[in-house]
Order: sequence, then structure tokens, then C-alpha cells
Amino acid sequence: MKNVLYFFSLSFILTNCVYDSNDKVGACCDKTYTNVDSAINCLNLTVDGNGTSADERLLLIAFVNKDVEANQKLGWNIIKDTDIVKTAKRNYALVILNANQYKILNEECSYNIAETLKKHQDKTLFVIANQALCRFGDWTLDDNKESIIERLQVGDGP
Repeated sequence: MKNVLYFFSLSFILTNCVYDSNDKVGACCDKTYTNVDSAINCLNLTVDGNGTSADERLLLIAFVNKDVEANQKLGWNIIKDTDIVKTAKRNYALVILNANQYKILNEECSYNIAETLKKHQDKTLFVIANQALCRFGDWTLDDNKESIIERLQVGDGP
């Protein structure tokens, strides 16, 4: 019986990302993705019985212009701020893409993201998007930390 309890406790801990006892996030939380399809696939397959919002999460797309592979290896560390990462991991799957090669298939959303990419050509741009890839917000690492966290908490709005 003791071994069974130990096994269930260990499996619970390993299948969830936990910052502290009050901040659990879903099963896709620690991964980062190099393409949108794999992130959406994870979000669609994840069943989370812990009261987290993993099955309703949005995408946080980091568009980078140089050293794409190095930035992809950074994963969540691309953000460089633990408070922002903590907030983002609650509701977003992070996808790190090459800004120069990414094509958005949804025409209604593609213009909006393309225009945003043009405005921030030389910076890593973070775009908050739903699974149809429509942009609801964006930010760069130069933006104010509090405003970034506020945008991440709003998601796609009310």
C-alpha cells in the first residue's frame, strides 16, 4: 500500500509543473515548441484534472530574427524574467519561430501579425494568439514588466 501511494504521488508530481503549492499549471507547461502544430496538438490532447486552465490555453509565439535554434534551445528562458514566465506558463504554450520564414495560413489573422512583425523587425516579438492564430496582444522584452504581465493575464479578453 505504501508503494502504491508513493507511486501515485510521484506520478502526480512528474506530470504537473509546480512553482509552489498555489501555482500549478498544465501538462504542456514546461515544454516549448518549434512549430505551432505540435503546440496545438499538445493543448488539444491534454486532459488536466487539477483545476488548471491547460485545456483552454492560448499560444504565446516568440518571433525571432536571428539565432533561431539557439533561441529555441533557451525555451522559456528566452523571456529572461521569472515573474513573466510564471504568469505565461499558466495559460500559454510557448512556440519559438523564425520571423522571416513563418507563414500564417489564416488570412484574416495574417495581416495583423505581419504588420506587427514589421514594426518590431529587429527585436524578439511575443504575440499572444488563439489556436486559429489570431493576435490578441503582443510585447517585446523592452516593454514594462507590469504591462507584459497584465497583457498575459487578459489573454484574448473577456
